[in-house]
Amino acid sequence: CQGEVKTIRAYAYFNLTRLFGRVPIVDTVLTAAQLASVSQASTDQLYAFIEKDLFEAINVLPDGYTREWDGRINKYTAMAIKAKVHMYQAEWDSVASLTDRIIASGRYGLLSDFREVFSVDGENSRESLFEVQSSTLGKSTGDNTYLEYAYVQGPRGNSPSNMQGWGFCTPSQNLIDFYISRDEVIRPATTLLYRGTRTPEGDSIKTVCTNPVYNGKVYTPSVYNNWNFNGYGFDHNVRIIRYADILLMYAEALNELTSSYQIQSWDNSETYTISRDVALMKATVLPVRLRAGLPNYDEIGVGNPYSNPEELRVHLKRERQIEFLGENQRYYDLRRWKDAPVEESQMIYGCNTTVPKEYREYFYEQVVVPSVQTSWSMRKYFWPVSYDELRKNARLTQAPGWPSF
Repeated sequence: CQGEVKTIRAYAYFNLTRLFGRVPIVDTVLTAAQLASVSQASTDQLYAFIEKDLFEAINVLPDGYTREWDGRINKYTAMAIKAKVHMYQAEWDSVASLTDRIIASGRYGLLSDFREVFSVDGENSRESLFEVQSSTLGKSTGDNTYLEYAYVQGPRGNSPSNMQGWGFCTPSQNLIDFYISRDEVIRPATTLLYRGTRTPEGDSIKTVCTNPVYNGKVYTPSVYNNWNFNGYGFDHNVRIIRYADILLMYAEALNELTSSYQIQSWDNSETYTISRDVALMKATVLPVRLRAGLPNYDEIGVGNPYSNPEELRVHLKRERQIEFLGENQRYYDLRRWKDAPVEESQMIYGCNTTVPKEYREYFYEQVVVPSVQTSWSMRKYFWPVSYDELRKNARLTQAPGWPSF
């Protein structure tokens, strides 16, 4: 249990560090007065703290559990989070070492059906390294043991009541066009949940729904939504790290290596050599592409990107965008790549919701969404510290570029 707790703490601090840049390290019980006088740690101190927690967790966690303990954090969960921590710092040799160890374990693999990955029946599958568990425990009332992560993204205005949600996090027309430009079929069939359609599981997404398309990765069939009020998606786990992520992280790490490296294994028990191995990168990316019904990059008529690190970097960025769309990865990827200033300045396109009823045929015309103002400033790399927190603790400082109120 100590290893699980340290992994959870490390993951929480990793998210805080990515969002705010600098936060206090609190690793013991403090009084309210003590909390009001702690200072923010530096980013380097935070990453050292996170990595230490994960290293210690890896050393005590088991390889896995019996089926009745599905979803618990194991050694490879901690390794995967640690690989992400190193990836965010562009420490590619460490990323390669950790992801290589996960792959070599043989415990994980891709499910053959992309849709199954996001189904209730596909939870905690061999593709899952880390999921936040959500369940009604098979009840229709009682303790709230569920999350509303899927519910708030459910189709707004749908019926019956157990097939509707708030309609948040809807895909933009830009993303839909991106799928189309790549001749994608398999992944958008799961990721994009259109109104006016019937799902393969038999549920209707009514034409009266507010938005034309929703996040299909959190779609939950009505047969599971049995809570006494609404209940859409209450039994839907949040996928945090999938094996597809491990494969693409490994490929990205190998692509960024500029020479051969003698590196230590995660536990420093052995030393081995890694380098930018083209054959290994191709073999790692191929399973992700094949499941999506697509050939490898060197077989689509664009030359051989594997021979050029810059070209392959572009392909891997797009692969991550499309594979993990709607899974809370893109925001962080754009920041670690330093691509956010360009990508987040693009205009957002959607349906023409302002047309009158007599011109309804123009509803699907692509127009700029005026309510979504797109602009970029460097301060958006980090979130601001709230005024309430600054007021409670005079030692806290505001994130760069944000007002101190």
